Formats: sequence, C-alpha cells, structure tokens
Amino acid sequence: MKAPRQLLPRSATPAPAIIVHEARAVPLLCQGAVMDGWRDQHTVCPTCGAFFDGLAWTWSLPTSYALQRTCPACRRLSEKRPAGRLILEGPMTSEQQHTIDALLQRRADRELQIHPMERIMEVRDQPGRIIVTTTSAMLARGLYVAVATTYKGTLQIYYDAQADCLNMHWTKWRDCCGLLRRRASLSNSHIG
Repeated sequence: MKAPRQLLPRSATPAPAIIVHEARAVPLLCQGAVMDGWRDQHTVCPTCGAFFDGLAWTWSLPTSYALQRTCPACRRLSEKRPAGRLILEGPMTSEQQHTIDALLQRRADRELQIHPMERIMEVRDQPGRIIVTTTSAMLARGLYVAVATTYKGTLQIYYDAQADCLNMHWTKWRDCCGLLRRRASLSNSHIG
C-alpha cells in the first residue's frame, strides 16, 4: 500500500528552475516567423514598437538598453511573405462580405492586443470570395474558427513548406445566414 501523498503549503513548494540559453547561431522558428538566428534579450522593433523580453514579443514598455531589431511580423509584412492564408469562398452577398470582414477585423484586433506577432497583412474582397493573409498561422486558424463558428462550412488545409505558409480554404455552399434566420423565426413562433 502506498503512503499518502503529503501536501506542502504553497510557500514550501520549490520554484521552477529558470534555464537561460546563450545566443545560438542556428535559425529559430517562432510561430511561423523566422528569427534573426538567435534570441536577443531586450529587443524592441523600431517599426511597430513590440518588445522581445527574451521569451516572447509583447507590447510592454522596453527597457532603456533594448536593442533595435525588426520583429518577425514586420519583416513578413515588408517582404510580403505571409505565414497564413485563409480563403473564404461561397455564395455571399456584399452585405455578408462586409459582415465577415468586420468579424475578421474584430478577431484580429483582439489577438493583436495579446500577441504582437499575429497581424492581418491584407484582406482582398472579390465577388463570392475573401482572401486574408496573416503574419502567423495561428491567427489564420483563429480567423477560420471565428467564421466557421458563425457560418459553418467545410475546410481544406495544406501547408506549403517551401513558402512557409499554412493555407486554409473554407467553403460555404448554401446560405447559412438565411438558414439560421429561418430556424430562429421558427423557434420564436413556438414561444409565443
């Protein structure tokens, strides 16, 4: 029979070890954005003002001795090299396209407040199609989830290793908005 596990008070639990790595000369992949080859602690992007604290890019205020180096998101923007591409396709009216554009922008703005490396690069509206390019694959996936939760549809995903880009193709074959409105009106008519 095992002895009962002894619970330690919170102050008695050992603190996790912090491991500090020296700068390396090998390329690092950081959420789809290639770094400069090593992680510089206390780096600020001169373009957007994002601050790298040695672990992640944040919007916090940099220290006075921060290095000036372009962040991966700004580099992707300047090179026009997206890490995520979301293609939304199906029968959409211009009003529905504007609604979806607003939904995508709200989701991207929310993500940008927390994650400085996740930005929309470009949104192209075409009849029945919206093409969104992003600086991170995670943002493209988050935008897909926002649209799929609201409008349903089918998704195809493929990764282009040569371009280092996650491609997502979402298709809506029927008027889901009309279907949802009809369903809501039917449920409301049974209430009264």
